[in-house]
Amino acid sequence: MNNKIETFNIESLFKSEETYSIPIYQRNYAWESKEIEQLIIDVVDYAKSNSHKNYYIGTLVVSQDGVNNWSTIDGQQRLTTLNILTSVLKNEFKNDIDLTWYNKLKLGFTSREKSKLSLEASFIGNFDSLLVPESNIKEAYSICKTVLSKLEGTHGISVSAFAEYLFKYVTILRVPLPDGIDLNHYFEIMNSRGEQLEKHEILKAMLMNAFNDENKNTRDLKHTCFNIIWEACANMERYLQSGFIPSQRHLIFGQDNWNDLVVYSFDELVEKIKHTIELDGENKSLGIDDILSNNDVKIKEDEATENPDRFNSIINFQNFLLHVLRVQVQSDRIALDDKKLIDIFKFEINNSSNKKEFAKEFIYNLLKCKFLFDKYIIKREFTAGTDRWALKCFKHYRQGKVLNGIKYVNSFGDDDSENVDSDNRKVLMLLAMFHVSIPSMAYKYWLHASLNYLFHQLDISSRHYISYLEHIVKSFVYDRHLAKYPLDYPQMIFENQYPIIRQSENIDWNKLRYNVIDNNLIFNYVDYLLWSTQKRSDIKFRKFEYKFRSSVEHFFPQNPIGREPIDEKYLHQFGNLCLISHSDNSKLSNYLPDAKETHYRDNSNIDSLKQYVMMTDFEMKTWGIDSIEKHNQEMQDLLEENMNSTYQKKSDISKAVKWFIEKKVNDKVLLARTLLCFADFTKEVGRNKHQLFDWEHTRNHEAFTLYEEYVESNNPDSLLSVIAEKLKSEELAISFRYLFAKYPEVVDYCKAGNFIWFDNTEDNLIYLLESLNNTKNVSVELYTYLIKIILKKEFDLDIYINNEGLFINIGFQDNEYFISSYINALVQLHIWNKKGIGLSHSLYNLDLNKRNRNYNGLKLLEDYKWSYTDGFYYRFGKSELFKFENDVKNNLENSINSVKSILKNGFKIKL
Repeated sequence: MNNKIETFNIESLFKSEETYSIPIYQRNYAWESKEIEQLIIDVVDYAKSNSHKNYYIGTLVVSQDGVNNWSTIDGQQRLTTLNILTSVLKNEFKNDIDLTWYNKLKLGFTSREKSKLSLEASFIGNFDSLLVPESNIKEAYSICKTVLSKLEGTHGISVSAFAEYLFKYVTILRVPLPDGIDLNHYFEIMNSRGEQLEKHEILKAMLMNAFNDENKNTRDLKHTCFNIIWEACANMERYLQSGFIPSQRHLIFGQDNWNDLVVYSFDELVEKIKHTIELDGENKSLGIDDILSNNDVKIKEDEATENPDRFNSIINFQNFLLHVLRVQVQSDRIALDDKKLIDIFKFEINNSSNKKEFAKEFIYNLLKCKFLFDKYIIKREFTAGTDRWALKCFKHYRQGKVLNGIKYVNSFGDDDSENVDSDNRKVLMLLAMFHVSIPSMAYKYWLHASLNYLFHQLDISSRHYISYLEHIVKSFVYDRHLAKYPLDYPQMIFENQYPIIRQSENIDWNKLRYNVIDNNLIFNYVDYLLWSTQKRSDIKFRKFEYKFRSSVEHFFPQNPIGREPIDEKYLHQFGNLCLISHSDNSKLSNYLPDAKETHYRDNSNIDSLKQYVMMTDFEMKTWGIDSIEKHNQEMQDLLEENMNSTYQKKSDISKAVKWFIEKKVNDKVLLARTLLCFADFTKEVGRNKHQLFDWEHTRNHEAFTLYEEYVESNNPDSLLSVIAEKLKSEELAISFRYLFAKYPEVVDYCKAGNFIWFDNTEDNLIYLLESLNNTKNVSVELYTYLIKIILKKEFDLDIYINNEGLFINIGFQDNEYFISSYINALVQLHIWNKKGIGLSHSLYNLDLNKRNRNYNGLKLLEDYKWSYTDGFYYRFGKSELFKFENDVKNNLENSINSVKSILKNGFKIKL
């Protein structure tokens, strides 16, 4: 019995006399294009960057089954793919590679005859003898052939160089199981979470170590908050908000909203949610074991709300981490390949000037990017027994007894309707077009472009996002895949941020041929152009959805049944090609166009719009050279007509916008406060609605123009420094804008709705209106709102306000008054704004059983100069505290001082 663990390169593995079998209890071969392409691309990457170093491809766990035969326990998908890949190289590229040593198939299937015969067919490169081949094996052969044929054009490496590295330097570790092991027990262990850490868990520990120099309490709090964010982001199948309890969602994603990110740094998040967290009694730093078990993370009890697991992500967490890092450092040195995850992060961490600030910036950027990813990048949604692409966001709702419900609505338009012409649908189509063209987890440059765009927007509008995505696909198609002089991805993503007028003479139209087209994005882009520009009434056409299709079909077949072949000049033209699934291509590859049209007409959905146009616009029985050339010219004309890009980077429009993007100012509340330092915002006629957060309105407003001039002249350090400077202005001090600029809580409140003031001769009140119903009856008035905020900040007093005013509950015990809860209160001080004239007050007796003026608590009021009016009310001097002046700053100071004076002098309460 051979129990030795051995390392083989692929050539020595397949040259050996030893064979391998797949036992009956193993699942069928199931790898699809994304897994196969990823394996090949991984080998290509190492061949190009480490041409004489070994690349470890994984582990093959086996148990001995007779002489020189091994039963494959783990690694069968990879082993089967390697066998198929080697067969393709032997059969299809024999002129470039000598594989005479690969003269015997070394893999078989136990009691699975169809799979066994199909694998043998792949070994000889001919499936024609099989009545019904194993479709996944046949498709894998076709996928390998297609990818290998494009290696030089897409990755700059020849097939022979690829094969040389694959067989000499790609290694696999064979691990035999001990004799007599219980295989059922082994599978149970193998499928559970083993002791080996995932790369992203090691990375988490590395980043969290940056906080170890903090004192124990601070360190534990930051470790816990870091871990909560990380774990919420790590589950790519669920929306970010699901990783937080409802009370935290209100703080991080907006009160009763959950659809906005309202924290702007890691430190701010820690400060906001720390009261929702309980740490273990004994403070300690988190080690790897603690991180894995989450022992130190305890979240206080809260209402339970949970969404079902109904979404699938287009990328895994480890690759997503690299996208976030690339957004953060803005450098193409960050390879979008998770095999290099630890090495890449080690380099960036070690080369940062401040490791703690690097970790804090990264965890916040991870939070922000996951929020943007969930809201503005497609997912696969499974509902009602169907699955389809979705572009939806996570929102809060309150209805009846449900306080914290969850709903998923379209990201653009807040509408669940199936409007095939909506902006939401158009964004979804663009994103799906990219993903099905490049399904592998690594090197998703389109995803990096999208995330980088989203990350740097202050305001994400559907129209501008569509313009950007169309700009990117045009760059990829015309400046790379069809260009005579192709650009690289960083240049297209980071540099070409302006309208582009392209010339047809710079396009190599000869690339639109079979085996020359280097990326399926070209086919999918043509489908998008047909869908978006040809407004056909056919509902099947309008509801077209992208699927994973990677097989290029000759509509007039290469080997037609019952007709003579046509010249390759026409056979391989783009006009005779369309993109379909491998299974359809396998079934219909040699059928004539009219037979194919009959098959596809019976399908409920369209797989390819280009194919659909071919079948509906042409006579199938006569499809041939004339039809091919006509359709070819139509498709080339369509591509030429849509070459130009109109996208304009927003920061190029305004120097001020560019300034606050460069300063990484993402806080809209802070920006609104800054703009209010320069000018008032126009009110809508008849509604008096101040448009603080209508950015299209704002950018064209006088306040923005003045702000832009200030930035250009003074180049301030930050928006806060602008506000601090402007608050010193006497002109601003007499305006209501002073209060909005000085107190972020006011503008934050306005973010949920609107604010209104009445400035006629009788009434100049400012009402802060709640978002659900913009009327005075559900509003709070500005001065009383600010008194509440200031008393909270200075004395940690929680005071109730509503549209009638501000209420301070006062209790009495041990012959002393104190500010209390409503339940324990004896009397209630009521402050209100009398039609903008000034503040008024009264005192209300809350205890109906103690209206007797001889009761000690009430009797003492008279000693403090409160005069009795009737059985309910008392008054302290006049009912008016003071009258307003033409100076808003002084009015606020007088307001808060008057309330403090009543509490100190009228009740002798210590503040």
